[in-house]
Amino acid sequence: DKFEKWRNMLREGNNGNIVDMYKFNINRWTPDDLTRVMGHHYNLKFNTYFEDTFLRLQNCDLVTQMMAVDFKTFLVDDILTKVDRATMSVGLESREPFLDHRLVQYVARIPSRYKYKNGMSKYILRKVLYKYVPRELLERRKQGFVVPLAEWLRGELSPLVMNYLNEDKLKKEGIFNPRIVSSCIKDFMNGSIHVNKIWFLLMFEMWKEKWL
Repeated sequence: DKFEKWRNMLREGNNGNIVDMYKFNINRWTPDDLTRVMGHHYNLKFNTYFEDTFLRLQNCDLVTQMMAVDFKTFLVDDILTKVDRATMSVGLESREPFLDHRLVQYVARIPSRYKYKNGMSKYILRKVLYKYVPRELLERRKQGFVVPLAEWLRGELSPLVMNYLNEDKLKKEGIFNPRIVSSCIKDFMNGSIHVNKIWFLLMFEMWKEKWL
């Protein structure tokens, strides 16, 4: 379990590895990966919002830094985007009460030891909700809105991958290394690399074809 690994690292004070693991879990492409897939003729700079945020909050504890990155990226660009699209597609206007700006500002000032304590995340919130919600509901595993993307791209959508990421097409464009991309696709089809690697390449190629 991802969170359990991070929790053990926090207990051991292994902050450097947890930052790397945290970044990798989100984007899947490491700087070395990107250098290989894009070729050495690009002067790549990998000082991303992860490094920027961790640097600006270097005087804060690691949990606070990680929450800040989530707040600026994962929350805005993933979770809230999905909620907005799902609700507006059927004419609903959703509201997220925990994102009231006054509550967010207040909670941001609360020390992280009250948010993550004794191996328990959302510590204060759980303590309050235990009075009103059955414990078995609060402590069950999360059930997100995950789609079987890997199964789709290995199955009925595999022609899409082969069309947009085939070697001849990539050679003409000169952006990605065709040999490395083909190797990644082969590894993905064999189940040895994460779907996000292929998904990001595919989305870029589809975006580029439509808008550039």
